Amino acid sequence: YRADTNALTVEVGQGFNGLAGPFYQPLAELFVVDMLLAKPLAAGETATLEYSTSFHYAVAPPPEFRRVVQSFVENLDIRVEFHPGKLPGDVVWAIWDGMDGPIAESERVTLDSQFAVHRYLRLAEKTTVGFHWNW
Repeated sequence: YRADTNALTVEVGQGFNGLAGPFYQPLAELFVVDMLLAKPLAAGETATLEYSTSFHYAVAPPPEFRRVVQSFVENLDIRVEFHPGKLPGDVVWAIWDGMDGPIAESERVTLDSQFAVHRYLRLAEKTTVGFHWNW
């Protein structure tokens, strides 16, 4: 798992057997934790992988969650849940122009009964997608 912060907790679920160790920092702005697969995969074999990330920022970050897809991924499922006491005003599903570019496309979405937004993509390839909101 790669992130631009170490102010987070990663919990593994289906398809994993735990974390290989603590976060490490191979580059100045990159934090990585290795996740152990529940079983080795043969070449071409697929598996469902489920994990949950909770962020614990000391200072408020930008109001967004982005996932960068460098090659391609099938069945990408992104869910962002908000604290009931800190709900956003508006939330949009967004596609950014590159990793650090502006929002190129957006679609307004609404919170569900669990104060979350959700998007499933059958296929994502060389893109940056996620949610952006305002308070």
